[in-house]
Amino acid sequence: MEKRNEWVAIAVVAVVAMLIGVAIIAGVPPTEKKNQKTLLVAISSDVNNWYLEQFADGDARFVWAQVYGTLVRLDVDMSMVPGLASSWYTPDSGKNWIFNLTQGVKFHDGSELKASDVVYSYDRLKTIGEGYAYLATAGVKEVKAVDDYTVTFTLDQPNALFLPSLVRLYVLNEELVRHCWVGFVAGVVGWGGP
Repeated sequence: MEKRNEWVAIAVVAVVAMLIGVAIIAGVPPTEKKNQKTLLVAISSDVNNWYLEQFADGDARFVWAQVYGTLVRLDVDMSMVPGLASSWYTPDSGKNWIFNLTQGVKFHDGSELKASDVVYSYDRLKTIGEGYAYLATAGVKEVKAVDDYTVTFTLDQPNALFLPSLVRLYVLNEELVRHCWVGFVAGVVGWGGP
């Protein structure tokens, strides 16, 4: 009986020591400098694929969503909400879709998002024809930049799946991709996430 009491006492002391240790660690203020910008992300696997024309594997899709923007996003209720587009409408029941881009959105390199980046990203995805291309390009006849902040998608026919498919049309910085993409990502330059 004394032996058992001894083990119980040791267990209680160990638990109390652990709780004190956790309390001390939790109470220690961060040692970061106030102006330092640090992003810490914990995921269960490495992101081993930055090629947006392929499928994101593992947790890469979650990281992509924080780095690359789409015209529209899904909220927690699975409703379509603005992403890079501040608004959109269809003047003819779904054959044409007009997207108004949010002005002032910057890529990580500081360059501003333009409608030409959306057109380039769509054309690139369609040309490569892999990964999410089957979603975002199905039934699309033409994509054009009306001006710097307006993009028009013309469909072969109205398609109820068109708008939701755009959550997989990741918008790239056209200039960066044209000048720096050499079979690998020279630097990940997205828009920064929702």
